[in-house]
Amino acid sequence: MSGNDLDWAWMAGFFDGEGCIRVNEYQRKSKAKGGGPTRYQVTLVMHIVQVDRAPLDRVLRITGTGTVKPRKKWKKWKKNWQDSYEWIAGGSLQIKPVLEKLRSLCVLKSPQIDAALELLNSYGTRGCNGNQRLASTAIEERKLIVDRIKKLKKTRICDLPQYALRWNT
Repeated sequence: MSGNDLDWAWMAGFFDGEGCIRVNEYQRKSKAKGGGPTRYQVTLVMHIVQVDRAPLDRVLRITGTGTVKPRKKWKKWKKNWQDSYEWIAGGSLQIKPVLEKLRSLCVLKSPQIDAALELLNSYGTRGCNGNQRLASTAIEERKLIVDRIKKLKKTRICDLPQYALRWNT
């Protein structure tokens, strides 16, 4: 990460307003003979979409991680929508330092960042390993955190009492 304090302050405001923490869940049955245990994997992705590429290039420079690329059009893409770009960064070892830096600076996304860091910390020092066998209690704990992240994406920050003081300062 190469940005200075002013860059990170800008990044926090930009991410608060335009950014997203996306959760991808995968649950697969083992292909081994006899079935085997179900594998559960969670991937966190940070991304920001913009029509102008310049702010995303700045995000890339500040964070030192991720990629900036043209955004793919999908079936529901409307004819009047402009082409856009996205900065996308994933992988627990890549985004954890970025989230840790943004945690003290963001306001709106701080509850999501807290939950995302809790999930990333549950992986230990090696990061997420999709081949790791987890106890069913660990899987259930991770699923609860994932559900909380998804719920927080739909919640207004000012409705959360633990963040009311931070919101009003």
